[in-house]
Amino acid sequence: MKSSNNQHPLNSVSKHFNLQLVRFLPYLLFLAFGVTIGIIISFYLKSFSLQHTQFLHSSSSQINAPPPNTMPPPIEKPEVSDSNLNQEGPEEFTPPSNVVHNTQESIQPSIVVHDTKKFIQPSNHVVHNMKEFIHPSNVVHDMSDEELLWRASMTPKIREYPFDRVAKVAFMFLVRGPVPLAIFWERFFKGHEGYYSIYVHSNPSYNGSDPESSVFHGRRIPSKSGLTAVVTVRTRDGNRSRALRWLSQSWHTVLLSDFDIGSTKLVTIEGGAVAAGEESMKVEWGKFNMIEAERRLLANALLDFSNQRFILISESCIPLFNFSTIYSYLMNSTQSYVMAYDEDSLVGRGRYNPRMSPMVTLKQWRKGSQWFEMDRELALEVVSDKTYFPIFQEHCTRPCYADEHYLPTFVNIMFPEKNSNRSLTWVDWSKGGLHPTKYVRPEVTVAFLENLRNQKCEYNGQAYTNACFLFARKFLPTSLTRLMRFSPSVMHIQ
Repeated sequence: MKSSNNQHPLNSVSKHFNLQLVRFLPYLLFLAFGVTIGIIISFYLKSFSLQHTQFLHSSSSQINAPPPNTMPPPIEKPEVSDSNLNQEGPEEFTPPSNVVHNTQESIQPSIVVHDTKKFIQPSNHVVHNMKEFIHPSNVVHDMSDEELLWRASMTPKIREYPFDRVAKVAFMFLVRGPVPLAIFWERFFKGHEGYYSIYVHSNPSYNGSDPESSVFHGRRIPSKSGLTAVVTVRTRDGNRSRALRWLSQSWHTVLLSDFDIGSTKLVTIEGGAVAAGEESMKVEWGKFNMIEAERRLLANALLDFSNQRFILISESCIPLFNFSTIYSYLMNSTQSYVMAYDEDSLVGRGRYNPRMSPMVTLKQWRKGSQWFEMDRELALEVVSDKTYFPIFQEHCTRPCYADEHYLPTFVNIMFPEKNSNRSLTWVDWSKGGLHPTKYVRPEVTVAFLENLRNQKCEYNGQAYTNACFLFARKFLPTSLTRLMRFSPSVMHIQ
């Protein structure tokens, strides 16, 4: 009995302990489960963090990938070099393959980098600012005629200029080599910098240069390459007139000087071939070459937005008034000066080619001097002409002379109300023949020059002015000494 009584307290304690253990067992199991899950998650996070860090380090050493939800990084401007300027077609640019993109949120397309030669300035003359774009300081470029005409034909739709602008006159010299009367022109331009621009188109074979102090220095525009040939004119009967007549019909260009029988001249032709014979020689002349040269001069001058008036000058041309007078006359004029008249003769209507019809009819056909002056609006139309230029280029062949008919006919058809139908350059054809009268030293007198300066003409369609002609030709280099002597007192050119 005593023994049983002694065991009762022990059983009671054991039962109490077991009861408490059963009560806390779920908590212990839940705690163990939580600790186990925590250890597993902690190990997984450490492993993932290590792999992610290694991946980012590897990626950043090759390329900086763009962050999520941001725009792609800017593409650097491709370097323009001779190698990629000569590539044909667009060059495709593909992002590196190791760049990871979020394809669900944004997809980066391939970027096409086009040939930049046709859309920017030439590779050797990059435009860095607005000033250089509107006032090109260098006339040298590597544009083809097609690219040049396209670039020059651009015109802003907004009439107001967002910069201070002084209107300038573009003097475009069409010469064979150097400007023969350069000293006289230097005096004419002196002191008027900023009010004029100079452009010189010379024979492609001419490699000379002007002194750095000259206004003509660095003003030669690129011209087409030519084929140089030695030409000898011979006729069996020694008839000089017949030889010159044939030359004028076959070689209608101002680059040709007078020939004597049996004389030899070095001349340049574009895309032609020469074959000499006992009685005659045949030249396969590039069509329309003089008009191409004139349009090339206009296009180069149009690149400067400040040029508002454009005057074509020959190598034997002189100004009859000082710069201020000529500048005021042109800037206040409401018309252009392209001589255009209808001449019912063999040298007028007789040169019309019926194949030009219906775009150009005989009624629209005009003749005139090639030495023009025009405003910017007309100059833009001339370099942009894709309608009448090809017609004349194809059908204005011997005996048609493009330099005497293209511009007069074009202006008569398109802009008759804006044209004065006269030239500002005086020349004497009164003696007849294939060439106008030439003036040498003894013929240049004060009375002669005063007479040229005082001839009445209509100005701006209504008022008459004594300044009918602003320029005159053909003055040979031997006349230079007298021109320099008389210019201060007669022309007021100091």
